[in-house]
Amino acid sequence: MEDIPTFYERDIYFSLEDFSYVSSELELRRTSQYKAIVTENDKLVSIVSKKYKLIQHTEVLDRLEISSKLFKESVIYKSFYPLDTKAVMYATLMFKNNMQIEIKPKDTVSFGIQVINSVDSSQSLTVLPFSLRLVCKNGMTHKDLISRTMKKHYDSATEVLDNLTDIILETAKGLKSLGDLYKEYANTPLNCSLNEIKSIKLIPEKYKSKVYTTKIETVWDLFNVLTQLNTHDPRRNLNTKSQFNPIIEKICNEAYQYSK
Repeated sequence: MEDIPTFYERDIYFSLEDFSYVSSELELRRTSQYKAIVTENDKLVSIVSKKYKLIQHTEVLDRLEISSKLFKESVIYKSFYPLDTKAVMYATLMFKNNMQIEIKPKDTVSFGIQVINSVDSSQSLTVLPFSLRLVCKNGMTHKDLISRTMKKHYDSATEVLDNLTDIILETAKGLKSLGDLYKEYANTPLNCSLNEIKSIKLIPEKYKSKVYTTKIETVWDLFNVLTQLNTHDPRRNLNTKSQFNPIIEKICNEAYQYSK
């Protein structure tokens, strides 16, 4: 995996002069509780607690490769953020033909599992259900609707890594229920105005004109205009796209409850 970076732990040393806010030797000694995470070129990525468990991206990918053999025609996609350090990895195991559901005629969704790993403490080790609408390549992760796993990079994160295959199998069990929900969305006319959906105010201003001028007949239409804006927004990075997904969930669930 030559394109996958390796990261290293380094001890760090401070003097009182390094920190204007350090006023005593006692405060200085507390810095011994930290370590640095660096790239292969010794570029600093983050300073973290010594209890922090560094999990290499390759470790996650190796476990995903093992898990993929349990599903026919599965494939692993990976992307990184930020581009200079690749400190955060988004690795998605797509199940392809054996995990596709037709939501309505000529509108099929493929499902998978996304694993997020960071070496800079910015994100937990996370296992999420993932869906991809094939007609337009709109992608979506789900944090609230069905089972997901999130553990900070301490001992509990290494347990997640050790049991990743079992966690993926358990999460995959909920994917059919997600497909059933999408079908409900497609069969539910939007029986309220957008302004009646309280959480609609959470969408960025730059999206509002598109949302309000698009013909939206069902909750599924609303879901898809929001996921399309998020997925294909060139000004958003992987991290901000991931953070917007729970807002889409919230808006569509509220619209569904109003309309059913």
